[in-house]
Amino acid sequence: MGSTTDTQFRPDIQGLRGVAVLLVVIYHTKLALPGGYLGVDIFFVISGFVITQMLLRELESSNTINLKAFFSRRIKRILPALCVVTCFTLFLSLIILSPFGDQQKAINASRATTMFFANFHFLLLDTYTELTTNPFRQMWSLSIEEQFYLIFPFFLLLVYKLTKNLNKYYSTITWGIIVFTSISVRYFKRARQETLLSRPFRRNLSISEFEFYLPTHRIWQFLLGAVAAYFIAEKYCIRSPKTKHFGTLGFVIILFSSVFFTDNDPYNSLNNLLPCIGTVLILVSGAGLATRLLTSATIRWFGEISYSLYLWHWPLFVFLLIFFPDAGLIAFSVTCIVSVLFAFGSFRFIESPFRSGTSSIAKSTRSVLALAILLPLSISTLQQASIPYQKSIYDTYNYTNNRKELASQKLRCADTWLTARVIDRCTILVPQSKESVLLIGDSQAESFSDGVAEASRQLQLNATLFTFASCPVMDLKNRFRDVACPSNRKTMEFIFVSRPTYLVVSNALVPYLGDDNCPMRENLECADSRTDRIDDWFKAFNSLANYLESIKQRTIFIMQTPYLGYDSRGLSLIDKLTGASSEQSHRDTMVEQEIFESRMKTISFNSKYLKIIYPSRAICNNNSCRPETKDQRGWFRDAGHLSKAGSLQLTPEIKLAIQQFSS
Repeated sequence: MGSTTDTQFRPDIQGLRGVAVLLVVIYHTKLALPGGYLGVDIFFVISGFVITQMLLRELESSNTINLKAFFSRRIKRILPALCVVTCFTLFLSLIILSPFGDQQKAINASRATTMFFANFHFLLLDTYTELTTNPFRQMWSLSIEEQFYLIFPFFLLLVYKLTKNLNKYYSTITWGIIVFTSISVRYFKRARQETLLSRPFRRNLSISEFEFYLPTHRIWQFLLGAVAAYFIAEKYCIRSPKTKHFGTLGFVIILFSSVFFTDNDPYNSLNNLLPCIGTVLILVSGAGLATRLLTSATIRWFGEISYSLYLWHWPLFVFLLIFFPDAGLIAFSVTCIVSVLFAFGSFRFIESPFRSGTSSIAKSTRSVLALAILLPLSISTLQQASIPYQKSIYDTYNYTNNRKELASQKLRCADTWLTARVIDRCTILVPQSKESVLLIGDSQAESFSDGVAEASRQLQLNATLFTFASCPVMDLKNRFRDVACPSNRKTMEFIFVSRPTYLVVSNALVPYLGDDNCPMRENLECADSRTDRIDDWFKAFNSLANYLESIKQRTIFIMQTPYLGYDSRGLSLIDKLTGASSEQSHRDTMVEQEIFESRMKTISFNSKYLKIIYPSRAICNNNSCRPETKDQRGWFRDAGHLSKAGSLQLTPEIKLAIQQFSS
């Protein structure tokens, strides 16, 4: 990404940098050039070429490498602009990203970026395509490049010492063996690796995905550039009648790759090798049509700001898509222009002063290093410390935190098979109480547990809470599980044997109505195709209600929680300030809710044994559901499950239903 000072300046290389960064930027818009991501591979080849060329000249003149000077140049070249972009991105993430997930991910990624191991950080977390909301995603390649710079001077010095006394022929063979070995390692298929990769990591990794982030499997790209530099140093090529057309061929290869390759191709395929070869052809040519194109003033200017443009464009794209998820050509065009302006400002006022040493801080490498590392780390630490405060604004608990809270009340029983031990730890005992309440159902029922527990406490009743996610008590065709939930049979047997005084049941509605052609939706886009599934749901409800009535089990059925249509945890500080978290219109959801409520009214059931509670009546008005109360306490923990505060909203109705049974 970053250029290196070169006493033998080649404007075509600067232009090649410009082409590479434009490929990456256009690719990230997803509007054109599906193979534009290969611009990163081009950068790696260029970096290997420029660094090798510079160090070879130093070796030829002094027979050694001034490592202190080398690393000082790299620090002043890379860190200042990186520090500014990192701090700016952290500041925007504080305002724009949700404190419930994306913001923490950005903070962790910023720290990995600052320490130049972002590639390993992302390797352990998500696939590349899953990092679309992380404003530091592009930093994986910068980390690989800096890891290369840490090792390569020592490697080149060793190779130079070993081949210095060899003639030109044997020296060339040595370089050929090095590159061939690196490429062979890169493309060699390891049969057992697929199974070994899944063990030390949090998720299963494909070989291609694993290799994508590893510097060991990217080194061949840098070495290709290094070999090109060696060939030029030995005067094998450049500005030769035999090679003047190489550059044109290389340029055609790069354009072909950016147009016809896609990111669906695995990393270990031909899609990475071809543009790298095309880059080498341009580097060793230095003449012809491609050189004339690359030395144009505009392309060279983009080459000058390529490093800053690479740093700036991605976080700006991320923040654009947060505000405008369906951003099109105009929105991306404006953002690209803004990215270019930011990049030019960064190049003019940050990169150039530090590279030239005109900045007072730039005169001390240690000061640059300390400032560029400590400042982002300090900001990220302060931001991390503010997250609990941001969470308290909403009082909304994600699933993990909610489970921890339940555990403190000896209610940690969700998603476990029903056993005597589970029943024991899932029961809140009230001294001298002989009556009990049992809550059963799926994850939706689990989200009601606080309300059920509180109603039981107020009425001095024992409460047992047993739920299993994506596992309905009713006999439904469950798209989440291939077989019927094993807990269903045990739950029914437990109810029949234990005969709780009051039974609280809840099963989600919408999730079980979807399929591959009409997945979980909160609106009515494919309601017509789900008529049969809706009928199936009510048949299952009738069957369950009739069974419970036959055993005279007093039952409270809590209907579907209204779907917000968005994850309430995604609310950011700017959402709060602009009122985006106020009442949200969800007319389709409410219409669907009304359909179920009206259908429920047509069912004949004995109210002596069955009571129905509608959560929508507690947290919604006519056409909208609010994610939070007036005192800013969150009612939802995600798009369709209630938080503790939301669950407690149902306490009065649950309590009333139990009292009606008693009376």
